[in-house]
Amino acid sequence: MSVARVLRSRAYLTFGVVWCGSVVALLIADRANAVLALATAAYALLLAGGVIRFLPPPRDARTDDVFRAQGPRRSVLAQNLVGMLAFGWAVLTGFVYGGRFVPFVTPTVVWLQTIHTPLKHGAGSFFNFAGMALVPGLLLFAVGARPRHLGLRRPERGTLRAATVCLALPLTMCIFALVNGGIKPVTLLWLLVYNFFSNGFSEEFQSRAINLSQLRAWMANDWALVIQAILFAVPHIGSTIHEYHSVAMALANVVALNAPIAMALGIMALRSRSLVLPTVVHISLDTMAALVGAP
Repeated sequence: MSVARVLRSRAYLTFGVVWCGSVVALLIADRANAVLALATAAYALLLAGGVIRFLPPPRDARTDDVFRAQGPRRSVLAQNLVGMLAFGWAVLTGFVYGGRFVPFVTPTVVWLQTIHTPLKHGAGSFFNFAGMALVPGLLLFAVGARPRHLGLRRPERGTLRAATVCLALPLTMCIFALVNGGIKPVTLLWLLVYNFFSNGFSEEFQSRAINLSQLRAWMANDWALVIQAILFAVPHIGSTIHEYHSVAMALANVVALNAPIAMALGIMALRSRSLVLPTVVHISLDTMAALVGAP
């Protein structure tokens, strides 16, 4: 993927305009998060570059059936409906986690989480897994989706080399924290498991297995990548809006901070033709955030 190729793509140019506009809005209202957004984008660029370096695109990316909803039109439309319902649920639960009351959803979330009371701090992670991956996944299979259409398959050759590049920094941070006593091995193991269920696999299934695969059934790869990146950011509004008391500024915040990483994760999914690499990298991102005490 050359610079010229990116500049010729209306989808990527649109993404650049939206992201730059979001960063400018943050520079005016919240410089700390604007700087964080710039740093996050730089890291996302390094991740995407490493993946592009070691993983070539499929021979015919336009028709590749991995991460592409397939089947009779009625089946694809049913999958779209499941995807929209799952996305709506993710958005609403985001507001619940942000401390807002949402009719029906808030009581449901509270009730469902009581099922996992013995798990204590792990309750939210398994709830996310159920709401964003397990239930939508079962519904998708029921209406005709296949595992490979959702990226549930073995990664392509070269993925291990790409993963080595992507995981260099988080592995270094984990080793440093273990050596210096900043975290115990058991605690780190629990953190990795928690991040797998809470966001790592759950959000990747929602954003890449569902959103990206269904978008690719209706549009070109470039636009599918861009839109899934924006959609990845949207559910985070609910837990961010209290910082700004403005939906527009909350949207600018989540797009600036999350969309570049989502683009990189989408590229990982398409290049590796599997959900494994983006899931592992997503877990590493959440683990790094926990190690440095980021919110």
